[in-house]
Amino acid sequence: QYDINLVAAIGTVQDDEKEVARSYQDALAIMEHKFALQNKKVITYEDIKEYTGASLYYPLEIEQNLIEYTLAGNRDKVYGILNTLMERNFSGKAANREIQSQFKLSVVMTIKRILYKMNFRQEDVFGDDCILYLEFNLRGQRQDLKAATMALFDKLFDHIVQEDGRKSQKTINRILEYVQQNFTRDISLTDLSEEFNLSISHISRLFKSELNMNFKDVIAQYRLEEAKKLLKKGMKAQEVCAACGFNN
Repeated sequence: QYDINLVAAIGTVQDDEKEVARSYQDALAIMEHKFALQNKKVITYEDIKEYTGASLYYPLEIEQNLIEYTLAGNRDKVYGILNTLMERNFSGKAANREIQSQFKLSVVMTIKRILYKMNFRQEDVFGDDCILYLEFNLRGQRQDLKAATMALFDKLFDHIVQEDGRKSQKTINRILEYVQQNFTRDISLTDLSEEFNLSISHISRLFKSELNMNFKDVIAQYRLEEAKKLLKKGMKAQEVCAACGFNN
């Protein structure tokens, strides 16, 4: 009575139960390949390899480096690895659809693993209507495939930068709130480090990048503004210094 076509994808085998989520992400990537295997009701990564019947250069250690450099925000390293993969798989060779198909799927699986590790939603990074594998499928020539690969990682890096900016702004706002509530005490970067569980160097960079000021200047500004208010109220200078945290 109902015309329902069900297709299942099985992710890669993992040795640790903690990696089940990775297998799930692999299954999602494999599912994007289902249009190429229309007669298959259950699809595995081995089916994809068997379907293409070609040998792709995409070793595990290279993929791990690709993931780690992306998580670290190192565009140059990532683009260097992608260029190496393109050269090893396509340089000086006639267009090989089988190799291209494996390459597309491998990159999609890598991106999904990165999204999972960074707790990003695919639609937030690439848009609601984006199907990653289809983004590749429209590009057949080598230069187009390279451009498509770089474009996907460009979007990923742009989102990372935006998220880092949001996180930095949220963090500096929390720090400023703490400083505003405690500037009358003899607080230091060490106190901020312990309060927010961040390194002193990271906090210093936040002050510089978000406010273009260092910590001493920020706390001095809070104290001076408070001092002005108290002096206008008629409080003596010595009392103002004590009330605002000036030690000398």
